[in-house]
Amino acid sequence: ENSTNGFSLSSPKNGTVIRSSVVAFNGGTGMSANGSSKTPGARNDFVIDGNVFNSNNWERGGLYCNRACGPSGIKLAHMVGFTTKNNIFENNFSRPPGFWCDLDCSDMITVNNIVRNNGGPGIFYEVSNKGIIVIIHSLIYKSL
Repeated sequence: ENSTNGFSLSSPKNGTVIRSSVVAFNGGTGMSANGSSKTPGARNDFVIDGNVFNSNNWERGGLYCNRACGPSGIKLAHMVGFTTKNNIFENNFSRPPGFWCDLDCSDMITVNNIVRNNGGPGIFYEVSNKGIIVIIHSLIYKSL
């Protein structure tokens, strides 16, 4: 419940883990991190596991990148080697996505996340490369 971002990491060290946290009702981005892609050979190998990113960007910034281009459930940039798994990205307001990695992210794996009811795309992997996004969707029909 911060007026802007929930929290931000700068060049997270190799092996950093964010686990079992609730990041909710922040006025801007729930969580942001800027990685090490500009440093040759550096890796972040960052893990985001089992968190809830809910109802962030309630100030509704970044509609057209006129105030900011970052508000979302979570926004990462310049990350090298990271995994997002078992998270929930939901109810994040306005046009920005629930999960967003931008500007030279690489070696990303995202699997087993629930992404729903966000104002923009659920997952946005922008201006980046070598990412694996696994989406498992199953419907269970009950006969009457």
